[in-house]
Amino acid sequence: MLQADIATGRLTPGERLASERQLGARLDVARNTLRRALRDLAARGLIEARDRSGWYVNGGGVTIETVSGPQGLTDWAAVHGLAVSSQVCRAGVRRATEAESRALRIPLESEIFELERVRIVEGAPLSLDQSVLAPPLIASLQGLDFSDRSLFQTVREKLGIEPSRAECLLRATTTDRRTAELLGLTEGDPLLELSETVFDQYGEPFEFGRHLNRGDRYAFRTTVVAGGVWAGPGG
Repeated sequence: MLQADIATGRLTPGERLASERQLGARLDVARNTLRRALRDLAARGLIEARDRSGWYVNGGGVTIETVSGPQGLTDWAAVHGLAVSSQVCRAGVRRATEAESRALRIPLESEIFELERVRIVEGAPLSLDQSVLAPPLIASLQGLDFSDRSLFQTVREKLGIEPSRAECLLRATTTDRRTAELLGLTEGDPLLELSETVFDQYGEPFEFGRHLNRGDRYAFRTTVVAGGVWAGPGG
């Protein structure tokens, strides 16, 4: 419940949480249960303890992370008990651009399946996601309603494709007029753009994605280790 309040902005960055006694009474949980939950939220960077003054919201972002490979937003939300839906803006076949052809290792202007959605978490828009899928996936994806369907789960069930690795690029950017309208922002507001190429279990790219995430609601966590990077993609 606390995580959902942070994710939707009902609890804002820098806001002090109620006392543990008040939270326990409000949420109807025992003190030990509440403290375990608070420690878990702190471990994931959502809240922090400040001296003896209590717990504070550390950021309004939804932090998406994974240990074993790419994880879709729907799968991530199910683990954390959050409701996710989508507003589908585009879903259909078109010709690939040069950048998309390079990422998917297909001939220039090959037919691809494009899926563009506004992703909504707990009733509030989080990101504008564009997914470009390789030609062999077109027949299985056409005609499906992705307003409440997981893309990764769909390719698993219909095509036996298991997302296994993602190459990600993060950069700060700002909203244009269309994106601002779709995400409930003002033109020029900050975004965190995540571009990723997702590979299947055989090392072949099947999705090229571009995710425009609200700067006030999204966070990306990664751990850098010797010899490589463990990271959690956003979408």
